[in-house]
Amino acid sequence: MTMEPFRLLSASSSPSFGGLERFQMEIARNLASRGHEVEIAAAPGSPFAAAGRVAGLPVHERRFHSYLSPLSAWRLARLMKSRNIDVVHYRLSRNIWAMAPAARIAGLKGRVVHTLGMNPGGRLDNPVHRWLRNTLGAFVAPTPETARKAARVWGMRDDEVTIIPNFVVPTPFEARNLEQDAAALRASWRIPAESQLVGTVARLEPAKGIDTFVRSAITMLREDPVHDLRFVAGGPVTKEWKSWADDLKESVASAGLADRIIFPGQQENIPAFMKTLDLFVLPSRKETFGIVLLEAMISGKAVVACHGPGPDYILDGGRVGLLIEPDDQAGLSQAILSLLGNLDHREQLADAGHARVKATFTDEVVLPAYEALFDRVCSEHQP
Repeated sequence: MTMEPFRLLSASSSPSFGGLERFQMEIARNLASRGHEVEIAAAPGSPFAAAGRVAGLPVHERRFHSYLSPLSAWRLARLMKSRNIDVVHYRLSRNIWAMAPAARIAGLKGRVVHTLGMNPGGRLDNPVHRWLRNTLGAFVAPTPETARKAARVWGMRDDEVTIIPNFVVPTPFEARNLEQDAAALRASWRIPAESQLVGTVARLEPAKGIDTFVRSAITMLREDPVHDLRFVAGGPVTKEWKSWADDLKESVASAGLADRIIFPGQQENIPAFMKTLDLFVLPSRKETFGIVLLEAMISGKAVVACHGPGPDYILDGGRVGLLIEPDDQAGLSQAILSLLGNLDHREQLADAGHARVKATFTDEVVLPAYEALFDRVCSEHQP
């Protein structure tokens, strides 16, 4: 049966553009390429709005509130009505306060899909939260553990939650010019081509465990100053964590290692960044998913990550990558050194990881599931 095109509003108030924002935008962009009409609702001046314009999608800048605002709901409902929206998709839990009442006003009750994060965003014993939750037509959990937690919080029925993993688009990671771009990045960081390079990329904040990564790097370099080993921690710094990040950088400078541990900031070319590395590390203290792991694995890199719902699922319980406990500085050092010193094991994990991503976590595998879900909620909930 041929699927009827639908008109999707993809909404996000996120002030940053990390892995999950890229994932949400990829869903929007790819569904548009499949013949659906997709529009973006984003906070004014946000990276999500800018990315929507780059993707060639209609963008509507609106202010979202993390509380029940009748005026905000009315403005969003007017947008939904005027654009003849069929289904709404959002990811940030706090956006339920804007999207759910707006959808009710616009006659779209049951046509709202929430891709869940670690915090499902409400309590079943709260009547306001129940009212908001009952507006939604479907919840998407990227991992089985997230589905279990959401069921405990929201009291979901089995038919209300669908497990659909996040995904990566392989094409940019297979581009012919990556070697050249990666070499240029290394040169800009003043890292010799022959040096072994261990890297991570994430927002520089405590939740991402960047401090554990940096302390581990300092210890390894102090204990083995002869080994030509370098570390790179790419990613943006928000105003909230600028002082924390500055202290972290100062600890590196004080150790005399500013040329061995690099902080190059926001990375616009993730495929080239991954290509520069010999080993990728995700040291997050609590990771709901970890799209950046998919990006490293599709790049053919062995990975080390901390236990969490996302890494445990992506790495198949440690079968296609090394898993350690969060905040385990010694364990992280041991894992890094064991892989750097064993090329065969590193390549074995890299090959296994690449195969798992291709089989389970690419756009070709995941997008049809999202497309079918949006079509289903439109069919089941007629306006």
